[in-house]
Amino acid sequence: MKNERVAIYLRYGKAAQNKKIDALDEIVKDFKNWELVHRYVDDGFSAMGKNRPALNHMIEDCRNGKADIVCINGVHQFSRDPLTVIRMFKLFKDYGVKVYDVSLGKFVGLVG
Repeated sequence: MKNERVAIYLRYGKAAQNKKIDALDEIVKDFKNWELVHRYVDDGFSAMGKNRPALNHMIEDCRNGKADIVCINGVHQFSRDPLTVIRMFKLFKDYGVKVYDVSLGKFVGLVG
């Protein structure tokens, strides 16, 4: 079985106190065929902001085929705006990248 390349994405608002990157690392380790390839962290960025360097870098890396799975701790990591979240899922689907939400314990995104 081929290893799947996993990218972790985390976004913390300015008031965030409980940073969970280690917890996401541990979840990735629990999957035998997952290989962590990169951590993308936007620290101090609002969920409504569109100019987040780590998010933009991750999207570009996914577009270039550098990850098979993006691991997040809730879709609010992408945005609190539902239309923006749907656009993100569309991009990942177009790039052949799956999104795993650890808060739900399953893959999420667009179907079909």
